[in-house]
Amino acid sequence: MPRQKRSSLVSKQKANKRWCSEHYKKSLNDVRSQVKSAYQSNSAITYIDVTFDGTWLNRGHSSQIGVNCVIDLLIGFVMDFEIMSKRCIECEHAKSDLGENSAEFHVWYEGHISSCAINHVESSCAMEKEAALKLWQRSEDNVYGPWCINHVSKRLGTSLRKAVKEWWTRGVSLGGKSRGSLKEETIKKLSRYYQNAIRSNKSDVEAMKTAIYATLFHSISTDQKPKHFKCPTGKDSWCFFQAALARGEVPGPHVKHVKTPLKETHLAKIMPIYQRLASNELLQRCTRCVTQNTNESLHSIIWGKCSKETSATLRRVIIAVCEFNFGTKNH
Repeated sequence: MPRQKRSSLVSKQKANKRWCSEHYKKSLNDVRSQVKSAYQSNSAITYIDVTFDGTWLNRGHSSQIGVNCVIDLLIGFVMDFEIMSKRCIECEHAKSDLGENSAEFHVWYEGHISSCAINHVESSCAMEKEAALKLWQRSEDNVYGPWCINHVSKRLGTSLRKAVKEWWTRGVSLGGKSRGSLKEETIKKLSRYYQNAIRSNKSDVEAMKTAIYATLFHSISTDQKPKHFKCPTGKDSWCFFQAALARGEVPGPHVKHVKTPLKETHLAKIMPIYQRLASNELLQRCTRCVTQNTNESLHSIIWGKCSKETSATLRRVIIAVCEFNFGTKNH
């Protein structure tokens, strides 16, 4: 590469870095000031309700680029983001133009290394976790709040599947195809019931907890041992047993009405999972019943700006974030 062209490239990189740094700081500082004002907090630490989610350039676990964002829930602004990258397009171009082993490339790289896009060398799966750590560590003046109930409900399914595998290694079968087994269909339904229990009792932790345990005990109930004491009462109850009692009728057979049957012997083995996921501490962070639908909208804007060819450069992500925040201000 001619010296003049190489000098022009370096100057362009420096100008781009300077623009990114200045625009990044200004735009996010403006947003954070507005968010803090919205929360009307005069204290040094502001408790802000947010969602956090990551998005990848490619599906699966092989993506080289990931963008992770924190969005305020009150007015919907992107408050911070982190790009995790296992590749740098500038490095790739320089290697191609100068030759990876050339003296010119090494001289160029010395001036480039401080702004190199590569900041992640572990697996793509670990990008979101590492980004979350970085974002939370630099949230010195903001303490983020509740969790996405979609993600929390997935924990139940993951934990139940893990329990099936762990007990299998001990010679105990929780899964299988027989009635009362923790088959995949049952796990999915229990996860959905868990989410509905939280969603239908927004802001009431004790009601959430009662509803969660109601779905569990309802599932292990039989004609001989009905356990519907936590199920909602009344003619409109989702519990066939309680609804029948409210109408003065004899409840029908459990084998017909319980759609997620569980063997009573499974209760002791999965109860610790429910106790953990129905703890006051966890449910307290679900009282807003938030989801990450806003994050999904942001993801589409980001990848609209950052194609597979251009990649997720800081400049393009900043433009996408500013466009998202600008749209939010006008709604």
